[in-house]
Amino acid sequence: MTRSSSPVPPAGYEVRAAEWNDLATVMELFGPADLADWGELDVTEVSMRHDWEDPHLDLARDTWLVVEEDAPDRAVAYGSLLALAEHRQLQAWGVVHPSHRGRGVGGFLLDMAEAVAAEHAALAPPDGEIVLRPGVIGPDEAAHRLVESRGFRPIRHFWRMDAALTDDLLAPAPIPGIRLRSFDHGPDDRRVHAAIQESFAEHWGFIRRDFDQWSAHRFHESAFDPKLWFVAEEGDQIVGALQGVDEEGYAWVGLLGVRPTWRKRGIGEALLRHAFLEFRRLGYDRVGLSVDAANETGATALYERVGMRETRRFDIYEKRLR
Repeated sequence: MTRSSSPVPPAGYEVRAAEWNDLATVMELFGPADLADWGELDVTEVSMRHDWEDPHLDLARDTWLVVEEDAPDRAVAYGSLLALAEHRQLQAWGVVHPSHRGRGVGGFLLDMAEAVAAEHAALAPPDGEIVLRPGVIGPDEAAHRLVESRGFRPIRHFWRMDAALTDDLLAPAPIPGIRLRSFDHGPDDRRVHAAIQESFAEHWGFIRRDFDQWSAHRFHESAFDPKLWFVAEEGDQIVGALQGVDEEGYAWVGLLGVRPTWRKRGIGEALLRHAFLEFRRLGYDRVGLSVDAANETGATALYERVGMRETRRFDIYEKRLR
């Protein structure tokens, strides 16, 4: 996508929007970047597909792929911006190949994020604030310095937490009146949607979606597998839900929520322990998730109780555009 005032990449580089046939190229970029930053692979093709399948992301407008002029088929950097809340909550992310760091490419990715954010800001309704929120991985000190030098302030920290799934996992303690079971795709759809919307209504950054929007996204993602979703039920009401994903052989908890009226009864812990047992039965030996370190419901302590430990930190910065 050509812009009338696009930022100019550093000398020797070109930029273009990513396309679906670039997925393998982007994954080849994340491999060495993850090894340099974390010492092991982090981003999977499943997670990239999850990002690119989001209905709020327009690949032609909201992604940018940086290549060398003499090697246009090999990505050296990638960035994206996800526009939520009617173009008012703008989430940006970027990665630079280790051998191309220190050459101004990271600064260019941030230039692009701000330029694309300005386009979205022009589309936003006239009311409410507009914020740009780039994410920075914990160990990338240069990226932290960069965003801070551009006027962004840190506002939130997220943990990745992981645990081994072993054959001696504890079963959930019985909770009077509560039944734990697998999600039944079709009959449970609307009740799970309602439970999730209510569970997360007060959480930082949560965007409410109606059933049609939510189901069109969640049930048509390539990673959707109803075998990895579980619910807590009392009578005919679904009071909690857990959405799992297969991250290339690794069980991932994409979401866990309990409706406010049913909290403080151990339902969240019971759902986790139930899911862990099912994950193990299906052959998984590791499980992971991401959690807001300032989660309003104390989720980090819950995850520690079931044996999960913090393994990585991700920081969210913010600049108010309006």
